[in-house]
Amino acid sequence: MHAITLSAKCIKNQIVLSEPIPISENAELLVTILPSEKKTESGNAFEQDWADIGAVGLNLAYSEDEPEYTLGMLKRANPTYAGR
Repeated sequence: MHAITLSAKCIKNQIVLSEPIPISENAELLVTILPSEKKTESGNAFEQDWADIGAVGLNLAYSEDEPEYTLGMLKRANPTYAGR
């Protein structure tokens, strides 16, 4: 059997598939628990987590003493860049 993705819910502490499918005995399964859709003051908690991860990544990419780069520091301009 090839890998497939199915929806499921946890009902009374058991995983219940949203559609019936034959699964062979001792088949290996991967289970991913999705975050709940709880709301926070700023919106969806899941979306906030991704925004926080992105902010951490940006902070790691640039140091506190990062120089300001000017157009005059360019060695060669990108001819396909439209500019802003």
